[in-house]
Amino acid sequence: MHQGAHGNSDLVAHFFRRAFALLREGGAFGLIATNTIGQGDTRETGLATILRNGGRIFRTTKRYQWPNEGAAVVVSIVHASKSMSGTSAILNGRQVTRISAYLVSGDLDDAPERLAANAKKAFIGSYVLGAGFTFDDGAAAKAECENLKTMRMLITKEPRNADRIFPYIGGEEVNTSPTHAHNRYVISLSDLPLRRDNSSTSWFMDEGTVACNQRRQECLQNGIVPADYPDEVAADWPDLLAVVERWVKPQRIALPSTNPSYS
Repeated sequence: MHQGAHGNSDLVAHFFRRAFALLREGGAFGLIATNTIGQGDTRETGLATILRNGGRIFRTTKRYQWPNEGAAVVVSIVHASKSMSGTSAILNGRQVTRISAYLVSGDLDDAPERLAANAKKAFIGSYVLGAGFTFDDGAAAKAECENLKTMRMLITKEPRNADRIFPYIGGEEVNTSPTHAHNRYVISLSDLPLRRDNSSTSWFMDEGTVACNQRRQECLQNGIVPADYPDEVAADWPDLLAVVERWVKPQRIALPSTNPSYS
């Protein structure tokens, strides 16, 4: 791992870093990379670091369609040098003053600063780790989850189920609807314990002691709490838990070290 490298960067960034480190003064190299070389953490780990350390990109083709028939692959062709003088560069076949780490003409190599004025206006949201948490007619047709008709039936049967069902807006809605209209819903059991167990030691036994706090933490981590646990558990919504256990549990059981609780 190179100094200052980001763990999320693509491996190709490290090939660029290694090639640059092996250059003599005035030397140059050229590599073909996936087009992520000029994006995100890969850009920061590779090209941005090279440019900050005396490198110069003197020729690049930002988007090159791989010529093999049937290969839907777009690559970037990048030539860089170490401390090589020059007043211009060639970007996509035309002359420019400078090629940035973004593989565009310009001087900006670093990531834009976050605007404090936008703080708390948006966030990444929740990761739904499994289509089985959703009610979605499209996914239901592929036997991945329940459909919207089932959702409405569950709410009619027990109106309280609506407390744990929310509109689900993701990239699909953002990219296909100008109003971001949603047609999917998601079950959210939050970080609730899975269920109560009548055989467990009382939640309030030795309350206030280190042993009690440790026992409670273990209960919450395992998802099984005593019968006198005072807060909600996922089993308080048996209809929704049944949906999750039908669609999500089989996938989780197949994973190593599966925790019995569901998100």
